Amino acid sequence: MPTIIDNVEVRLLDQLSAFIGSAYQVKACIGFLNLKGWRALGGLIESLVPYPQDPPCKVLIGIVDIERGIDPALAAGHRTDGEQARHYRKTMLELLCQQITRGIPTESAQSALRMLSAQLRSGTVQIKLHTRYPLHAKLYLIKRPDHITPRIGFVGSSNLTYAGLYEQGELNVDVVEQDAAEKLDHWFDQRWNDPFSLDISLDLADIIDQSWAGEPIEKIEHLPYLIYLKVAYHLSENARLGQREFEIPPDLRRILLDFQIAAVQLAAKLVKHNGGVILADVVGLGKTLMATAVARVLHEHTSSSTLVICPPKLQQMWDEHLDRYLRHPASAHARTLSIGQVERELGSLRRFHTLINDES
Repeated sequence: MPTIIDNVEVRLLDQLSAFIGSAYQVKACIGFLNLKGWRALGGLIESLVPYPQDPPCKVLIGIVDIERGIDPALAAGHRTDGEQARHYRKTMLELLCQQITRGIPTESAQSALRMLSAQLRSGTVQIKLHTRYPLHAKLYLIKRPDHITPRIGFVGSSNLTYAGLYEQGELNVDVVEQDAAEKLDHWFDQRWNDPFSLDISLDLADIIDQSWAGEPIEKIEHLPYLIYLKVAYHLSENARLGQREFEIPPDLRRILLDFQIAAVQLAAKLVKHNGGVILADVVGLGKTLMATAVARVLHEHTSSSTLVICPPKLQQMWDEHLDRYLRHPASAHARTLSIGQVERELGSLRRFHTLINDES
């Protein structure tokens, strides 16, 4: 009986990983390729021990784009000619270029794209575009030096994207029976060797190398504006990560302004990863409320307790803030201590996870 691979109980990426380590070639026929998702397979491909006469990894892309759909002429069943094939090739390269420019340029995406470029230039990976007719098939075929099961196929619905391989609900089955696996191998080779299956390997490598993900070129003059964008991107990285890592409770989100929400999320991240942060906004921008919100976020994230040390004249204000926004969760523990009480009482208090030192 075949194994049902649905990315819920059994994930396709795990199945591929289990067999690629002992393989010499991987063939994939997919409708859609996500370049940034290549990191899911790129490292595995490096372990292939190829036969000299054939690329270790062959990827055949159908003329399908998720956003634009299939070309109407192809969808109507019209066969392509040389001019149309070149047009489809140009269109697909433009779409792949757009993929690279979308989204946040993370280090992991950059590493995956650079790996793919190197694999394309070395011949480890070869990518072709099928242009003869709409090809929406999903086939992964692993060939290995095994006398019992030299070919293992996976057929189903998963495109070569991280979602298709790991996250998204799919339906695939493995093909271990060798007569069926050999027929799938033959089916793939027929379409791979079709004159209208066009090699785009080096063109794609050029696109990657000329993008933000490419290796830096020596003696190139960088425009000041591009340098500014690079600096701004890295300086804002903690803020972006903080926004994804910490959620603001709804009751606080209703009263905080947008800049305060961003500051709270960034401060919470810095406290978690660096052990502390200085909140140094000018008078009137709500530092007390933002600091209380940081304590609340940290409490909901790690069940932490909070101690506020402040001047005596501010103790009542801090108690009011804690009563309203922090102490009302049943498990929250928070208290205030005036600066004058620190030397006398601090040593006898329980340990607190979070310390707010007002007007330190």
